[in-house]
Order: sequence, then C-alpha cells, then structure tokens
Amino acid sequence: AEDGIDTSSTSAKMAEDRLISVNKVLTERKQTPAAVLSYLMASVMGFMGRGVSSSSTMGLDDEEDEGPPSSFWLPFLFEKAHANASVVVTNVRGPEKLIHLDGRPVHRSLGFLPLPPGIPIGVVVSSYNQQVSLTVTAEPWAVPNADQFLDWVAEEYASLRSQAFGIEAVSNL
Repeated sequence: AEDGIDTSSTSAKMAEDRLISVNKVLTERKQTPAAVLSYLMASVMGFMGRGVSSSSTMGLDDEEDEGPPSSFWLPFLFEKAHANASVVVTNVRGPEKLIHLDGRPVHRSLGFLPLPPGIPIGVVVSSYNQQVSLTVTAEPWAVPNADQFLDWVAEEYASLRSQAFGIEAVSNL
C-alpha cells in the first residue's frame, strides 16, 4: 500500500465503479430539461449583462429612459435563479509542472471566485505543480473564520477519502 492507500484490485475497482456511477448520474442530470433551461437562462442573463446602462448610449439622448438598465435586473434574476444554493464550488486545473513568467518561476497559484448575487460562500479547488489548494471567498456573516472553515473542508475530504479507500482518515491537504 502506497501512502497508506489500499491499491489492491478490489479497492481500486470499487473506487472506479463509484466514479463511473457518479459520472453517469451527472451526465444524465446535465441532459434534463432543468439543466438545459438553466444554461439558456444563464446565456440570456449574460446577454442582458452586456446591455446598455444609459439612454444616451442607446441613441435616445433626448428621450426618457424606458425603465431601469439591464444591470438592475441581472442581480435580481441571479438571486432568484440559484435555487436556494448557499455554496458555489468550482475547480481550476493548472499546469502540472512549474511554469516561468519573464524568466521567474511561479511557485504558487491560487483560485478566486467572485460571489454570485445571493450566494454567500464560494470555494475554489485548484491544482498547480502537483499541489492542490483550496481558497474560500465568503460573506463575513456566513464564514467568520475562513481558516477554520477550510480546516473543516480538509477534515471532510480526509473522511471521504478514507471511506473511498478504506483507510484511516489523515488530513494531508
């Protein structure tokens, strides 16, 4: 067992079967009408976000605005469309090897997630140069202590990892 992970064919096969099962379920969910509608709504909202914000840019210099600019509606629509989510989690896969910018090595790369309207917590799981890191962006009322929050995430990861591989939970994040 390398690094305390049971790499026997039985344990590896079970983990592979779970991964295939999760992939199948997620692929099916992405094909549902709700997922397609969500994609279309996001596309429309993105288009609306590029809308104009004043009547003068619309060529209506002397006319009164017909209503609030599209930027007024965008946060409202996002807030109503997030299905009561409280956390957004995303991943950013970086280069697997150390890169250089202008001849200088880049030793670390961290992700950032701007919070969508109405969602108080964002977590980025990023990888770079064979290292995984977590960053959190949050409203202070939702996560008063980001370090403690990330410790809890690491503990849960270790627990899930131990369940997946049948090993003792050890946090190496």
